[in-house]
Amino acid sequence: MRAIRDNPTTAAKRIAAWWKRKVESMDEMEEGKQKFLEVVKGTDAAVQVVIPVTPSNSMFLISLTRGPNRKFITVSEDDIIDLPNETGILAKVTKTVKDAIAAL
Repeated sequence: MRAIRDNPTTAAKRIAAWWKRKVESMDEMEEGKQKFLEVVKGTDAAVQVVIPVTPSNSMFLISLTRGPNRKFITVSEDDIIDLPNETGILAKVTKTVKDAIAAL
């Protein structure tokens, strides 16, 4: 994993910087997932939500279930990350959620 010219200290610094970026990204993802849950519960508290731990091809396939009815929606990884901070993204995702819940 270490480049030939890297000494152990440089390699450790590179790994630490990579890990820090990864942890920050995970924190942003968790904030976005929490905001998504708030949007769903604000629309219909009876709907159960299943959000995958990781995206597939940069997309989350999210399950919304109410009683025996289930609907799947896809939300991009970037939209989940930006959901807490971007009002345009929030509006777009809220519309998608409301449409999906109405179809349940």
